[in-house]
Amino acid sequence: YEGTRLGRQELNAEVLEDVEGALWNWDMIESLRFTDPPEHMDRIVVAVDPAGSKKKKNDETGIVVVGRSGDHFYVLADRSGHYSPNGWARAVMAAYDEFSADAVIAETNFGGEMVTSNLRAADSFPRIQEVNAKRGKALRAEPVVGQYERKLVHHPHDGLPDLESQMTEWV
Repeated sequence: YEGTRLGRQELNAEVLEDVEGALWNWDMIESLRFTDPPEHMDRIVVAVDPAGSKKKKNDETGIVVVGRSGDHFYVLADRSGHYSPNGWARAVMAAYDEFSADAVIAETNFGGEMVTSNLRAADSFPRIQEVNAKRGKALRAEPVVGQYERKLVHHPHDGLPDLESQMTEWV
């Protein structure tokens, strides 16, 4: 249980409560964990929201691998971190290869064409779908939260501690 929410609670005696006002709560995640994802996925994507710098004071570059099987979504990996532009491009392409992804979904708000250019420099053949976020993060997160509320999003049994903490603590 080390490194999981249950471990924090049971091994480290932390009192863990939901954060009032957060879009996600722990029940949304805990109740739908999977041990093994479905053998067949209709689609697997690597999503990247690049940060401008690897400095610890800056936001992380968000890198998440998600698979879809029917109406259900499986969060397969979280590779987010503080990377240089070349570093996050290599991390995205490593996840793309590891999970045999169908596409990279790249948010281009911060960096524009640089995002696609970095990905192509790391690997000459990825399928890249660019998205440009026009609304705030909370508004963009609402449809995703809706999928969790409908019990259609699953996280691995052993957890994604950093991602899950960020999700359940962000107001």
